Amino acid sequence: MTRAHREQIRDTYPDLADRTFTLYEFVTGLERDINDPFGGSMNVYRQVRNELEPLVNRLVLKLTNDGSKVTKPPRRLPKKTGE
Repeated sequence: MTRAHREQIRDTYPDLADRTFTLYEFVTGLERDINDPFGGSMNVYRQVRNELEPLVNRLVLKLTNDGSKVTKPPRRLPKKTGE
């Protein structure tokens, strides 16, 4: 999720360096990290979820080439009580 994670993988597996990306980098081309919400408030977790959701949807489209095989975005999981 972060450039530091990406670099750890590239250092450990140099032969995979040219195929190792952050999620942002892979789907948007932007050098940007997704912050770890661990230890944060529920609002922080929601912010990260809201950041991830469109990225994952774009990833699905990218992995299905031009998106022609995807007729609608994946359904969202139902919210748990208290959210």
